[in-house]
Amino acid sequence: MGKPVAPGISAATAFLAVLLLCCAACQNPTTYTQPTTQSIQLGQGGDPKLVLGQIVNVTLDGTVSGLGGYCEVGNDPAPCVHFSIDVPQAGTLSVRMDFEQPQSMFLYLYVLDPLVPGGVRDLATVDSFQSPLVVRQVVERGMVYLHAGLNVGWGVRGLKIPLQLLATLE
Repeated sequence: MGKPVAPGISAATAFLAVLLLCCAACQNPTTYTQPTTQSIQLGQGGDPKLVLGQIVNVTLDGTVSGLGGYCEVGNDPAPCVHFSIDVPQAGTLSVRMDFEQPQSMFLYLYVLDPLVPGGVRDLATVDSFQSPLVVRQVVERGMVYLHAGLNVGWGVRGLKIPLQLLATLE
């Protein structure tokens, strides 16, 4: 018989208990899922959806034209992409945008609100030359809208910027 590890518990019993705990942990391993990836073609009408947990690859056309989407930077149009995000519950929405070359880029979040003048309530805006660009905002359940773009009025003719976007909710 082995030496007691604690009063009334032998080393063999303690070893057996640890072994059972390890086996139980192996039965339900923690799995970490990687976000899925989707590529989006712009200009197909309506704001494409940015699905929570799904990486979206899109190429931003740096030229402001009647065909592509644009946003206002100051009083000038700037190239950008528009997305809608369906938020299923209140929480902290995080949107991350990765881009390869240092560029003056921005992320802008807003919701539609008939109670404010103009019907749009700004949530958050961030801009930077460095990738990744991340915006975090506490949101309620409902639709949130995102503009992601080049922070240069009138854009840069011929510039194509590959973007990778990921929205998550905590």
